[in-house]
Amino acid sequence: ISDRSRRGSERDVEAFRIVRRNLELLEPGLPPKIILVTSAVAEEGKTTVAASLAVAIASAGHRTLLIEADLRRPALASRLGIESAPGLTDYLMGKASPQEVLRTIQVTEGSSQDGSSLHSLVLIPSGSRSSTAAELVGSARFKELLQQVSENYDAVVLDAAPLLPVSDTLEIAPSADAVVLCVRESQTTREQAAAAKTALARVPVHRVGVVVTGIKPKRAGDEVAYAHAYAQA
Repeated sequence: ISDRSRRGSERDVEAFRIVRRNLELLEPGLPPKIILVTSAVAEEGKTTVAASLAVAIASAGHRTLLIEADLRRPALASRLGIESAPGLTDYLMGKASPQEVLRTIQVTEGSSQDGSSLHSLVLIPSGSRSSTAAELVGSARFKELLQQVSENYDAVVLDAAPLLPVSDTLEIAPSADAVVLCVRESQTTREQAAAAKTALARVPVHRVGVVVTGIKPKRAGDEVAYAHAYAQA
């Protein structure tokens, strides 16, 4: 996430406020604690959605943890301009402590003109490269980590691998309270979306929402139409 993405344009901010609120309304009074963000295949905007959703939740005053759980093609740490290691893989392999893998960054929702303020977001980057990604995210140690952080944070957002190319995300999904599936307009095919839906149907995830990425405003300045379309679930 670049500096622009940390701050976000007004229409992006509003779109992710809507996504955050839609997640809260999936089960009123019981907002999801562990939110898994994935896609059918790569290049559908899931990392941007995961990071922006985490910023929106943190900006609402909630203690938020963002975990880079895509160990195959991690992109989050580099976009944020932080070191990727030590991180999740190092902790799961017993090579780093929780204190060593946690990073705290300051994020701004909105622009300086609207009086926005800084918010703290805690991040666990992917860590050192590993050839056993599926085994690590499917391990008892990772499940224990998710249990621990769900007790210490109001929300935990996971940027997970795409569903169709690898099995990693299906290992994590049973631990999630909600799944956000990203599909890109004019790119994700109907067959890919259907296959992703079928894959998720195999695991006990009760709350699944869809975020359509890559939607352009119908006309210049049409912020409301953009935000509404972007957050359709």
